[in-house]
Amino acid sequence: MDSLPINLIIFSGVLLLVLLAATVLQIILSTRQNKNLGLILPAANILFSLTAIFGFANFAGSFSLDVIMTSLMVFFIYNIPTLILLLIYYICRKKIDSKKDIDKMNIQDL
Repeated sequence: MDSLPINLIIFSGVLLLVLLAATVLQIILSTRQNKNLGLILPAANILFSLTAIFGFANFAGSFSLDVIMTSLMVFFIYNIPTLILLLIYYICRKKIDSKKDIDKMNIQDL
């Protein structure tokens, strides 16, 4: 029983590192020249949430109102990271687009 807090601390640390790595990867992919690279992680997260929903619905066995409401709740909860990744994507793309506009204005001034 003494190892439970240590395991929880290790798990929390690993989870924090994975979230930090995913955020850094999203920033790197979002700042690339190809616009579609920044959409890879959000798309993967949406597919993961759909897999969770279909797995839950298959496990439940029936499509009652409770199963549908729980599936919707699971879908929204699983897609919170998707919204965060999309927010990172749009912030990075906005900075790149404004930089391109400034470069265009500077070229026109010449």
